[in-house]
Amino acid sequence: MQLLLTLAQSTPFDTVDPYTGAGEPINWGVLVFSLVGSLVIQVLFGWWAMMKAEEHDSNKIAAFFAGFFFLYAGVRMAPILRHDRIFNKPVVPKPLLPRQPRGPVPHAHGQPVPAQLPPLPSDVCPSCHAPRAAGRKNCMACGAAFPPG
Repeated sequence: MQLLLTLAQSTPFDTVDPYTGAGEPINWGVLVFSLVGSLVIQVLFGWWAMMKAEEHDSNKIAAFFAGFFFLYAGVRMAPILRHDRIFNKPVVPKPLLPRQPRGPVPHAHGQPVPAQLPPLPSDVCPSCHAPRAAGRKNCMACGAAFPPG
């Protein structure tokens, strides 16, 4: 360890910039190309996050900046950047469309399903009128015994 400290301290301080080398000029073309290239990539990620936000009805501006600054992680965050979560506005649920009544659903083989018959008097409990489960001797709702038969 002492040897490493001695070697490190014995070299004189260089006045040459370590990033540019021995007095070499900065290559401005490479610097501008890399800056413009990185900005283009960041804008593309921001645009992608904005498209994801549009799909999920989220805040597009916040999604663009998330994609711009955090790249792919920002794109993955875009669906959760909902406008109401950012600006604390109440969520107004969209009204559901009324369902259309369905007719009888055909059986897998094409035959119509027979209509369900109303329960027979022996299929309900005599005390609470709850439906009788198949094979039960007592009512599952009140515990009363079913008549034999």
